[in-house]
Amino acid sequence: MENPQDIRVFSRYLFNTERLRHNWGWFLLLGIIFIALGVLAVASPILVTVDAVIVLGALLLTAGVLQVIYAFFIREWSGFFLSLLSGFLYAAVGFMLAMHPAAGALTLTILLATFYMVGGLFRIIGSVMTRFESWGWALFSGIIKFTLGLLIFLGWPSTGLWVIGLFIGIDLIVYGWFWTLLALGARSIPPAK
Repeated sequence: MENPQDIRVFSRYLFNTERLRHNWGWFLLLGIIFIALGVLAVASPILVTVDAVIVLGALLLTAGVLQVIYAFFIREWSGFFLSLLSGFLYAAVGFMLAMHPAAGALTLTILLATFYMVGGLFRIIGSVMTRFESWGWALFSGIIKFTLGLLIFLGWPSTGLWVIGLFIGIDLIVYGWFWTLLALGARSIPPAK
């Protein structure tokens, strides 16, 4: 595969650039939709937070009910009681989240803050101890992650009502930019010969 022509043929096969170029408009539309949804989520983060917690609760409740039903199909198995208990736990947590989304959002937010602070500390310590190439970026990333967690934690409980919705909105905007940039890049791919 030393020949540049072979590499181009291989990359076209691997990435199917012709199809990508042909459908760039759909990717652009998808990107615009994600960006619009993200802007809406950032504009009303409390509503998105509550809705996200309710949906998570409904999913956990459904999974719990299915797990309990499944446990009775395998009651001869030695893990029957563990499966049954797991199903009840999923269902109980899901029910509580769906019925009390504000309290669920507060709980999830404090867990998120803890995750960010601990993850940031691990990244800071790891980058300082190993000092691999570009370790400064890992250190910077760890400091940002820890600081975000600390800010969420210090603002809790009020952050519990909007932080999840804000993060969902930011993620949708970033994902929308990804699709938009992919579409614009795909549009400029020369046609296959």
